[in-house]
Amino acid sequence: KAGDVQWMHAGMGIIHSERPTEASIAAGMPQEIVQLWINSPAASKMLPPDYQYVPQADMPLVATAEGVTTRLVAGPYGEATGPARTQSSLLVLWTEANKGGTVTYQLPQDLLTTIYLIKGDLRIVGHGLVEPETLVVLSSEGDQLSIEATSNAQFLILGGVPLGEKVVQQGPFVMNTETQILEAMRDYQMGKMGFLVEEYI
Repeated sequence: KAGDVQWMHAGMGIIHSERPTEASIAAGMPQEIVQLWINSPAASKMLPPDYQYVPQADMPLVATAEGVTTRLVAGPYGEATGPARTQSSLLVLWTEANKGGTVTYQLPQDLLTTIYLIKGDLRIVGHGLVEPETLVVLSSEGDQLSIEATSNAQFLILGGVPLGEKVVQQGPFVMNTETQILEAMRDYQMGKMGFLVEEYI
């Protein structure tokens, strides 16, 4: 439902589908989904798949200010820790801000951090305006980030410690070597990643 998160680690591979429910389709309900792909460390790529449903109520409120609500999805922030189970050091903050709302975040310097503006308009203090559906890559200098919403806005702050590993991608498969990609494609073709029940009903 609105404000909830689905968090999945594909691990050694799993067939999955992101589709609205039949009831929401029949009711003509609008759908808005943001899907993020996060590369897993090589040591975690062949772990069993893991799925977690994270309702909005389970996400701690952090860095709140007048007219601004920030929820912690993953990683540590201040005294809180996000509920999503991660395979590496991540920070995922989800913010909704009313026009004129301002907020300042304290971000660890060891993270490579970005902001993705889902909707609305922002001003990053010291840097300038950001338009909707824009990804901003932040400098690693300094650990303080101040934002002002110049209209009602919603955005994600996404941070992670760089893995420093080679990445090879083919279709939906992300591995570390070309050989591993071929092995993943073979596993998929052999049905080792499962199948969608709905396709067999």
